[in-house]
Amino acid sequence: MNKKIKLSIGIPVFNESANLPKLLKSLENQLNPYTEIIISDNSSKDNSYKIMEDFKNNPKNSGNISIFKQEKI
Repeated sequence: MNKKIKLSIGIPVFNESANLPKLLKSLENQLNPYTEIIISDNSSKDNSYKIMEDFKNNPKNSGNISIFKQEKI
């Protein structure tokens, strides 16, 4: 973990493809090198994880973004 991180934001996600882009766009506008975002998908059946991947891979973002996918057991 980057020792400069001052704020961590955790976002649990389950079938939120309709709302997730708006949330992530809002966060994108507030990103700075001292913020980390951790997004965890809880076995969504929609394309939430794809939206998360696109957000993480966007070059505009600071790189302090982690995404996780929990497979249904």
